[in-house]
Amino acid sequence: MRDEVTPDEVFDSSKRSEQRTQTILNSPLAKRAIAVGWIGWDDVDLKPREISEYVHQNRKANELQFALEFLLTRERAWSWVDNKGWDVLRVGNFTLDQLRWLREVDCLDLVDREKLIVQIASVQVLSAIPAPGQPSIHDWKDVKGLFFTPCYPTLQDTYYSLAALEILGGLDKIDREACIEGILKRHRGKGYFTSPDSGGFNEYHIDGSVRDTIAAFESLRILGALDRVKDLDHWQFRPQRRGIAKGQLTWQDVEAWVCKQRLEIILRQKENPQTPASSLLTATIEFNRR
Repeated sequence: MRDEVTPDEVFDSSKRSEQRTQTILNSPLAKRAIAVGWIGWDDVDLKPREISEYVHQNRKANELQFALEFLLTRERAWSWVDNKGWDVLRVGNFTLDQLRWLREVDCLDLVDREKLIVQIASVQVLSAIPAPGQPSIHDWKDVKGLFFTPCYPTLQDTYYSLAALEILGGLDKIDREACIEGILKRHRGKGYFTSPDSGGFNEYHIDGSVRDTIAAFESLRILGALDRVKDLDHWQFRPQRRGIAKGQLTWQDVEAWVCKQRLEIILRQKENPQTPASSLLTATIEFNRR
């Protein structure tokens, strides 16, 4: 794992800690590996405090990673209402990786949180009139409360936005109840949203596959609304199989299996009402030994 995700220079004891720190800062995959726990701080023989001090002392040299235009992903949306394309800034996996890293090394103070929160919150659909700079949306009531960009997967975009706002401390800037209702409105029971094999046009790009179910679960967890789901113990995670040969194993098959194991752990934890629900992305997997 170390060799695959982290440059060799990080483990070169002949290199000064400042050199190894800068190597990590220049490697998005290395930062992600540390922030999500693939490798530990002991593996790189550094401490978060050392990284934090280095970044604060060399803020100018590393200021790009704090810029809104760097943290957000530039995407191309299409508005059927205006019949034109839009360049938009959105939260994605890359954004979450960077924010988790900055939180890990106590550098979130270097980010313009207010500006970032306002930009992310402006994507939530609350009326027929879009926020300034956002594309007009066809049938906006269908996605009211969600974070929707035409041509992109709505449930996944909603999770990315909520996860980022949680890290930034900006969940109070959105309509939480509208978001909860928007997610539950799309739920068909048992963790199903729409059939992953429907084959039809889906304007909201909700296909009901495992990643949509993960996104819905995580979003409701962040919003403290998992108790609003009455059949959580029956949730399934369905891999997308359209176009996949019978018997062929895909990454979504692996994700679906892992999430099912983790959900069982989370449900056991929830037997204690005082214990907050764990994330599907971090819950420890337990194996029964025979």
